Amino acid sequence: MTTESHEHGAFVAFERVGDDQKLFMKVAQQIERSILEHDLKPGDMLPPERVMTQQFGVSRTVIREAIKALELQGSVEVQHGRGAIVSGASATNVSDSFVRYVRIQESSIWALHELRTILETEIAALAAERCTEEDIQEIDAIIKRMSAKTFSPTEYVELDLDFHRAIVKAAHNPLFPLVLDPFMTLMRESRRLGASVDGAPQRTIHAHTNILECIKRRDPEAARNAMKEHCTLVAGFIEQGSSKSAHPPKAATTKRSQRSARQKNAQ
Repeated sequence: MTTESHEHGAFVAFERVGDDQKLFMKVAQQIERSILEHDLKPGDMLPPERVMTQQFGVSRTVIREAIKALELQGSVEVQHGRGAIVSGASATNVSDSFVRYVRIQESSIWALHELRTILETEIAALAAERCTEEDIQEIDAIIKRMSAKTFSPTEYVELDLDFHRAIVKAAHNPLFPLVLDPFMTLMRESRRLGASVDGAPQRTIHAHTNILECIKRRDPEAARNAMKEHCTLVAGFIEQGSSKSAHPPKAATTKRSQRSARQKNAQ
């Protein structure tokens, strides 16, 4: 990608696009490619509209539609009086997109739980290998706070999610939170249902303590197995909580409805 000089300074130079009904998409794709290839970096301003109309060979309306599309996906930020500026990478944008997709598709909470289980069992094993003493202290403090909040469902569930975030953090891979955070958002309601089952909070705290002990011993295999057992336990609590609730999670179908659908298809 080259640059061109103008009275306002040097701007990235774009290529003219073809003539069809989706010109704004071609413009947006070319700008996005420049961002991904680091010709445009976070904080850089896009060229003024009149410059881009000349470079792309399109109208200002097309440029504005392209900028709007890029703004909606979080690639640029439009600042009044300044123009469009390249946005920095945002984990929130990724998380929001995943959550939106799952809710639109009405994906099963059990499909989410299955995927999350696969990820978290391996993350727990890595946490056992990579955790610091500070990580261990943080996880231990969360478990202690959970023990004091078993009769406060909202606080208890948030601390439950914090425990899993702390395990993810202890694995020391910056991409893990990006992948797991959407699961926390999507499964918050189902965890509330699971926590409503008699004895569930106490058994969950015991399972969390077991996972932490495996991590403390730096035993990846034991940590992996402990997390898998915990996830199986939680699945049972969610099933029990969903069956007795008049309002199961809206974002997903229940395991029972999935099972019924499979049986109907098999007939």
